[in-house]
Amino acid sequence: MLHQSFHDSLTGIPNRALLTERLSRSLARAKRREEYQFAVLMIDIDNFKSINDTIGHLAGDQFLIQFSNQIKQCIRSTDTIARMGGDEFAVLLEEFKHPREIFKIARRIYNIGKSSFFIERNEVKISASIGMVIETRSYDLAEHILRDADIAMYRVKETGKSSFRIFKKEMYKMTLESLKMQNDLSHAIFNNELVLYYQPIMSAAKEKLIGFEALVRWKHPVRGMVGPNLFIPLAEETDLILPMGRFVIQEACRQLKEWHDLVPGADRLTMNVNVSTKQFMDGELTNFIIKALEEKQTGTGIPESRNYGEPHH
Repeated sequence: MLHQSFHDSLTGIPNRALLTERLSRSLARAKRREEYQFAVLMIDIDNFKSINDTIGHLAGDQFLIQFSNQIKQCIRSTDTIARMGGDEFAVLLEEFKHPREIFKIARRIYNIGKSSFFIERNEVKISASIGMVIETRSYDLAEHILRDADIAMYRVKETGKSSFRIFKKEMYKMTLESLKMQNDLSHAIFNNELVLYYQPIMSAAKEKLIGFEALVRWKHPVRGMVGPNLFIPLAEETDLILPMGRFVIQEACRQLKEWHDLVPGADRLTMNVNVSTKQFMDGELTNFIIKALEEKQTGTGIPESRNYGEPHH
């Protein structure tokens, strides 16, 4: 029972609980011994979901076992490899003399990710993203080291995957800023802080206005107007793009209906709306567009913001 509590049931290697305990011991040891150095690597398999989706979850489990065994070959007997959950692993490296030793091990693990694995006669090729915390002496809690290694790993994923990167304090500040902006954006969607601007579409042949393209903008109460290059990618990452997209479709239809009713000759104008790929994957997109068009024809108003879906936190 003790072994099961501190080891991963699939791979047999230590789990998060055991790694955290050993990491806490390393922190205590570093405070007693000035020459003692340790580092942490956080490893995530890129696009692991595709393995489960194409050749099945059992094959995915076999891959994780093989991958963990390969990592064992890259580290020393004094080091610890742990499965943190899913396709994420961590390595605690102890008693190293120079950072180049860490880079050497990180490159070995990175090269594993570039190699081929054979699972049930299927060749599987993957890559790995690795975040590293090397300067560990300033930490007091094991959880903070794991957090920062995770932040560095996700920075690798955000900038192209299949690489490794050392954690820097600026990354933590960027993560906090991103989280704050995510919360602000969620609030903006459900509290009517988003506005639409309408880009005219002109016909060169007929030399006249034929329609508009609806462009969403964010009027932040503190920051002012926030550019789409900042909040659209964030909305895509957090799935806030779904309620935002519903708002854009609904509001664009309402505005076009208003112009059709109030402006002479405007009944032939069209409205273009940008749709995210995530919206196409939403099974309700077609029905929502049909409903928005029906409301445009009947002249009913925009549903209250609560009808756009629940906020994402």
